[in-house]
Amino acid sequence: MEKILEEDPDHTFTPGEIIGVIAENQLSLFEPGTDRGYSNEGYVMLVKIIKEVTGKTYKDFIINKLFRELDLTETSMVVTGTEQSLPEPFVDSWYYLQDININATQQNMSANIGEGNIITSLHDLARFYRLLLRGEAGITLSGVSKYMINCRPIADHSILGYGAGLFHYPNLGYGYGGDGSGISAKCYTDPHTDITIVILFNCWNFYNGPEDTSLFIEQSKMMEEMLYSIKNIYPKS
Repeated sequence: MEKILEEDPDHTFTPGEIIGVIAENQLSLFEPGTDRGYSNEGYVMLVKIIKEVTGKTYKDFIINKLFRELDLTETSMVVTGTEQSLPEPFVDSWYYLQDININATQQNMSANIGEGNIITSLHDLARFYRLLLRGEAGITLSGVSKYMINCRPIADHSILGYGAGLFHYPNLGYGYGGDGSGISAKCYTDPHTDITIVILFNCWNFYNGPEDTSLFIEQSKMMEEMLYSIKNIYPKS
């Protein structure tokens, strides 16, 4: 993808284009049914499945079934390579290096359709997760409980669990964190206390160089600590 974008920054990647590379090269991490793992390309495949099942484009389906029905008025979607700017108001994002700060706000997100091409506000993000955990976001509460809240440890002896699209942190709740184009965001809902917390960083710290991710990892841990600190402010029920 980097090579294509170097030659054509406005190139629009299609789900078939991305999945095609996987299919043609028979890429896999393990045999089906023998293990499990997170895969962004799995969400790209779901984009194709949605169109096959509903007959609608992914964008039309998500806008009608999620944005409008859940009243997410501050949420939108980009699908083409030329849609690189953000609707106002927005916060700029940055890469922080030793000698220069790089503005990363404008990006071609067409290669991330299905797993990273939705633009939203902190308010709408919190609203979505709260509705999801209450079974009011298009998935029934029984479905959410069976597939998403039913988390398994991500590793032996780990307290962090993962379900279908949701992580679980003890005493914090269920949700997800994402990183892209200088932005890091985490949103977690505790269904027992009905508390939803969202936190956002708009700069990635690469002061030691772009190949050194130690400070970026430190930022992620800092965000987790801040989430717990915020949660502890509120009384528990």
